Amino acid sequence: MAGHGAEAVRDAIARTIVNLPEELRWSLTWDQGAEMSQHARFKVDTGVHVDFCDPPKSMAAR
Repeated sequence: MAGHGAEAVRDAIARTIVNLPEELRWSLTWDQGAEMSQHARFKVDTGVHVDFCDPPKSMAAR
């Protein structure tokens, strides 16, 4: 991956997610990290809906 910025992350996930079976790529859940600030463009490019976690309620925060 060329960098860790929002555009690099978006492009890397978009390239990877298209290889998943269709039933596994209908949505993506992400924490509130700045690297997904390109989520709207990601949805347009891939058709994959992006949900954002509520960190205080996520399993990672427990």
